[in-house]
Amino acid sequence: MLVWGRIQRQNNSRRNAVRTFTQDKALAFVQNELLWGAAAGSCRTADRARRYAEAGMRIVPSGSDTMLKRGGNPGDNFYCDEDGNSINALGIPSPGIDVALSEIKKSRKEANRFGAQSWASISAGNEFIADEYHDMAHLLEQNNAADVIGGNFSCGNMVLPDGTYKPIVCYDLGAFEDGVQALAAGAGNKKTEVKLTPTTERRFLIANVEICLKYGIDYITMANTVPNCYLEKPDGTPGISMVLGGGGGKMLIPIVTGMLKMTVPMLKGTNTKVIAAGGVDCGAVAYHYLKHKAAGFVFGTALWKRNFDPRVGQEIIMGDESRNLPGLVDLLVKHGLPD
Repeated sequence: MLVWGRIQRQNNSRRNAVRTFTQDKALAFVQNELLWGAAAGSCRTADRARRYAEAGMRIVPSGSDTMLKRGGNPGDNFYCDEDGNSINALGIPSPGIDVALSEIKKSRKEANRFGAQSWASISAGNEFIADEYHDMAHLLEQNNAADVIGGNFSCGNMVLPDGTYKPIVCYDLGAFEDGVQALAAGAGNKKTEVKLTPTTERRFLIANVEICLKYGIDYITMANTVPNCYLEKPDGTPGISMVLGGGGGKMLIPIVTGMLKMTVPMLKGTNTKVIAAGGVDCGAVAYHYLKHKAAGFVFGTALWKRNFDPRVGQEIIMGDESRNLPGLVDLLVKHGLPD
């Protein structure tokens, strides 16, 4: 019994092993190992890409861009409340991939100059055509325009010319597989990323991840915004012109955490990694996602709320003394990370 008890304690110790950090090791981890930075949609110019990379972000995005020009939804379509919940219905405005290509290439050059990765996001436009993902990914690959080529299969609240709404591809598993296969084929040897819709419905989420694994997708971003949400301003009026839109920010934290809990075990033994997106505006939320086995995190609401100020990322990593918020580095030193 004593021997068994000792073995049992050793096994528990291995299961609960924690990677510990000194201040220097935590900084090195953040700078060299951790994937973190801005969410897709928050950077469309090389100048902003430079400012993000110069501020230390390791993921600098472009897009999402579509094959043809798309104006997006009209009006004031982003709002964030005092609790950190956001709503948007931007509608993927894009000049079209051929026009966007030049700025995407410049953005990569600026990002790489400061040691960051350039992630280019592409999406279907008014209708889902899998071949468009192939052709856009191939164009980016042939022009060496990005380090990672990502497919957005998850934007809701996209109004079509006839007034209807484009379906979210993640819920059509046949279309989703066609799109992921096309993305992977078009990207060639470039690393690939897929952004999923926020769902904890197993028959979609598990299947989405299985399809990503089938085609060797390198990164899965969890998650885009929750469609058809509603937020009010303090005066009782709708937060955005579209009235209903994609819910993001703090409201995503329990959803994304649930997605991580369900899918991270599926990734064991693979090269696929999960990037968490939703409500990251301080070191505590970033640490929460890492604790639940995300390989990194991106943030959008925090940037929109602060007019895309790149210091947001620095505050997440190093903390904000004025608000008595510890940074991710401090939390890594204090608590470590589960192996």
